Amino acid sequence: MRRFEAIEHAIAEKWGSDPAVGVCRLILEYVVSKPAEESVMLTFGDFKNIAGADFDQEQLQMAIAILVSRYNVLEMRLVFMDDNEGPIYLEPDEQQDFIDTGQLTHPHSGVVVNGGEDQIFPYYVAKPQTLLEEVAA
Repeated sequence: MRRFEAIEHAIAEKWGSDPAVGVCRLILEYVVSKPAEESVMLTFGDFKNIAGADFDQEQLQMAIAILVSRYNVLEMRLVFMDDNEGPIYLEPDEQQDFIDTGQLTHPHSGVVVNGGEDQIFPYYVAKPQTLLEEVAA
């Protein structure tokens, strides 16, 4: 059995008929349909497209929370949308500094960005190769 199949099974067992289970399954299937050697970057817009119109925001948020915190399928990261430089993907230490302090220090200039919290957006990364690994059933 592959890791993503074991995760699908565990989610279905724990959450039963909750609609978020279906969203989790769609996200997992989407990720493993991508080339195994590449990471997959997903935004909320991507998740909405994957889930389709049949799922509401609450179900989508629950599915993301399950896949991030419970099964480590998705890794949350942050991007800073700089008005002058465009998107700047924060390094783990920069992300942690923002989480710890609530202030954004510009990654290139080192200056605290006024209103930086309004210019930070989450995105998620999944690794198909990890999800396709064989695991004991």
